[in-house]
Amino acid sequence: MKIVALLLSAAALGACHSKPPHALADLVILGGDLRTMEAAPTHATALAVRDGLIAYVGDDAQATEWIGPATKVLHVDGHTVLPGLIDSHIHLAEGALARGGCSLADDELTIEQASERIRACIANDKDSKWLTVTDVNPAGFKANRKQLDAVERNRPLFLWGTDGHTGWVNSRALELAGITRETPNPESGRIERDAKGDATGFLVDGALGLVTGVMEKPTP
Repeated sequence: MKIVALLLSAAALGACHSKPPHALADLVILGGDLRTMEAAPTHATALAVRDGLIAYVGDDAQATEWIGPATKVLHVDGHTVLPGLIDSHIHLAEGALARGGCSLADDELTIEQASERIRACIANDKDSKWLTVTDVNPAGFKANRKQLDAVERNRPLFLWGTDGHTGWVNSRALELAGITRETPNPESGRIERDAKGDATGFLVDGALGLVTGVMEKPTP
C-alpha cells in the first residue's frame, strides 16, 4: 500500500509541474470560416496567434489547447477570416514632388472653373519650362488640348489626375512628347483620339510616360 501511495503521489506531483505541449497563444479565433489561400482547399475554423505570428490553423478542438489565462479568445460565429490586405500603392515619389506646386486640391471642377486657378498659377510661375498642375479630380473632369491651349499656348501644360493614372496636356506638350496621330498606344496605356484620329490631349496610364519622359528631371 505504501508503494502504491508513493507512486500516486509522484504522479500527482508530476502532473502539477508538467508543461503544456506547446506555448500558449496571445489570441485564438474560434468558430470562423478561415480562408488560408493554400493551393489545395483547406477548411479551417480556428487559428492561434503568438508573438504576432500565426502559430496554428485548424479546427476548434485543437485550437483550444492554445488557450491560457491571458489568451484573448474571439468567437466569430462563422464569419469569414482573411489574411491581412496591405495596399502599398501610394505614388510616393509623385506625391512628394507635387507638394508646394500648383494644385487643384482634388476639388471637383469643370475645365472652365479649373482654368481660373491654372491661370493664377501661371501668373506666379514665370520660370518653369513645364507648367504642372497636380491634384486634378478626374471625376467628371473633361478637357482637350484646345481648351488647355486657351489657358496656355506657348509653354507645355500638364494636368495630373489625383488617381495617378490620368492626365491632360496642351498642344505644346503633345509636340514635345512626340505624340502624333501615328503614335501607337503604349502597351500599358491609351492616347485618347478624336474622330479624325488626332490626340485630344487626354492620356491614360502608360501614355503618361510619353510626357513625363521628356519633362525636366527633378534634382536630388
